[in-house]
Amino acid sequence: MEEFAEVFDAAFIDEGIRNIYEPTDDFAQLTEIPTTGIELRNDIEGFIGQDLLVIGSPFEKIDQLDWSQGDNSYNALGCCGLASCANLLNIADIPCDEESIVGYAIENDLCNYGDSWFDRLFGDPASDGRTDDLQIEQILEDHGLSVTAYPSHSPEGSVDGLANAVESGHGVTIGVNAGMLWDDPNCYDMGQANHQITVTGTLRNPETGELVGFCICDSGRGLESDACRSITREEMEACYGNAAYSTAIITDYPISNTLTTKGGTPA
Repeated sequence: MEEFAEVFDAAFIDEGIRNIYEPTDDFAQLTEIPTTGIELRNDIEGFIGQDLLVIGSPFEKIDQLDWSQGDNSYNALGCCGLASCANLLNIADIPCDEESIVGYAIENDLCNYGDSWFDRLFGDPASDGRTDDLQIEQILEDHGLSVTAYPSHSPEGSVDGLANAVESGHGVTIGVNAGMLWDDPNCYDMGQANHQITVTGTLRNPETGELVGFCICDSGRGLESDACRSITREEMEACYGNAAYSTAIITDYPISNTLTTKGGTPA
């Protein structure tokens, strides 16, 4: 893939792509147009044949990410939040895997886990490993990542806020409604956020800079393709923006070196 500056002429860069990075919140802003961490592709699932700017190097991160939760010796199957913790830590070059993060959470009472013999015999493994926002924040802080939780109705936690954070190199994990994300009524529950995923990249129209979608890592279905699944902006609004109690947990500083940033020291 040619460098960004070689693909587009200077006039396009000045009039189009620079508009993507107009400051919208307090996250670190780009000091210049990046020539790494961004590529033009037309083979994105759901957008086949459509030229899109892919920002954040989501496809390069695939080997770092846990796309199949429940692969741990504790039989904790409901560990989507813990898998997302491991994903952010690995993106930040802090080695971690599901086994170690689940063990840490259990040992420090930072996830749901039945300890009695009755729970172990008759409990539901699908509920073991579940975390809330405070527990996710604590686990990430304990492992060296400073984070803040933002509700989806806040500027920082909005869909546009997520895009700005990812494009500025911050780590992002969000609570979504699994039923809406998977188009599965059996997982809709009451419409609240009931599943945790990692946001790894954005998709933009190269002519206008319009945000058209996201790349995510979703560990819930155990599909290898979900290590870098693309969803539209509308799908993100439906499963995240419209889900009750949905929250974005975002690192306070950039953890990815793919974009040129200012405003903080990478964790």
